[in-house]
Amino acid sequence: MVGEIHDAGAKAVFHRAFDLTPDPFAAMETLVGLGVDRVLTSGQRAYAPEGADLIAELQCRFGDDVEILPGAGVNASNARGLVCETGVGQVHSSCRELVTDETTSGESVSLACHAVRQRRKAPRDYRRSVRHLRA
Repeated sequence: MVGEIHDAGAKAVFHRAFDLTPDPFAAMETLVGLGVDRVLTSGQRAYAPEGADLIAELQCRFGDDVEILPGAGVNASNARGLVCETGVGQVHSSCRELVTDETTSGESVSLACHAVRQRRKAPRDYRRSVRHLRA
């Protein structure tokens, strides 16, 4: 499949399924051997900043062979530190912002499945978020 992707002039990117592998180093060796160009990872944690140690180790061991792309929970407030701490060249961010969804709760009743769900990632004008991320 990687060959077909390359034949189409595209890069082969492996998504965060990588974060579920029991041995990230063996998995990365396999992906490099398959010719994958980029691996999106949170460092096997819920959020990439929490997985920075593993991301840095992956970058150190495999960065010359595959692009390590940290993603999940990356935003303008932590992107620069993540890049500095891990040595990666770029990050992935949805540039979404948490907002309170006023349509799911009243004064004493919430229709949200769980109180945490009252805050959701909502579509916004992402240009501002991207400008802050690049700064």
